[in-house]
Amino acid sequence: MKIQELKDKLTESTPIYTNEEINWMLNHIGDPDSLIRDSLVCNSLGKGFLEENFSLDQAHFMIEKIKTKNTLFSPIVKLN
Repeated sequence: MKIQELKDKLTESTPIYTNEEINWMLNHIGDPDSLIRDSLVCNSLGKGFLEENFSLDQAHFMIEKIKTKNTLFSPIVKLN
């Protein structure tokens, strides 16, 4: 996964996200690195939903994964 590609998509008017990128973002919700967690993941997911950049299948996948893993209430984990 190339983080720069996700950063670049934040400036695109109609970015298209791959399933791999979406899965990576979901796995980095709560990342201890605030640049990844807040600046990249949170902004990408928020912009993606607000601007309808995700396909319906991708949106359903994300919602189910978030519900199943209770991701919205994940703590920020510190890695040693």
